[in-house]
Amino acid sequence: MNKHVFKSTRVSTHKIRRHSPNSTKNVFLNVPSASSATTFNPNSEITASVLQKIAIALLPFYRAIAFNRRFAQQWSEAVVSANLDQLRLLLASVAPFASRQGLGTNGIGYFISLEVGTFGDSYTNGVTIPPGSVQFYFPARIHRLVARDVLPLYTTLAVNQEYARALARAIRQHNQRLVHNLIRSRVRTRALQSVTIEEGGFALQFKYPSSKYVFRNLLTSDQFAFLEK
Repeated sequence: MNKHVFKSTRVSTHKIRRHSPNSTKNVFLNVPSASSATTFNPNSEITASVLQKIAIALLPFYRAIAFNRRFAQQWSEAVVSANLDQLRLLLASVAPFASRQGLGTNGIGYFISLEVGTFGDSYTNGVTIPPGSVQFYFPARIHRLVARDVLPLYTTLAVNQEYARALARAIRQHNQRLVHNLIRSRVRTRALQSVTIEEGGFALQFKYPSSKYVFRNLLTSDQFAFLEK
């Protein structure tokens, strides 16, 4: 049987439910710590093309979350109940290409894995509460705020090759200050607590006054993979 692969989101032990587009089996997976990650492959480093493909694929989804209350509520309910079939149906209704890729949930967030790299590498994008904070909780109202606030970033990535090139280069060079400045220039909400380079991509951490939990928007390379147990 083929092994299902999913990426670490820098947690030690938390279960993520993942659905492979090539399998009808839904499985729960234990996420290992980042220390168990494989060696970084320099051929898989992020490029402007990768950033643009991800942004183009997921912009319709983020718009639906931000501006369609019913869609956002249905999405959150499916995340909390780990209903991968419903998540895939919802995603297919707004972002068909993304819906045909890998999809996972941990009950407090979701992860969409896209094969967009030059060498067939996968990158994961999603929103999650840090594991260990709470279980089976993903409020639509906060998710909508996150989606609204990241829309300018993904819109710029989708249409501005120079911006995408500059951000990709800064990530590859581990230029934390430049990555911070580039992303902050597009994500201007005070709720954005931090911008960090993580796992060959970036992580944005949000804390809204109306929620006691932190929410993270991740765009990372599937370098830190593990096999189904």
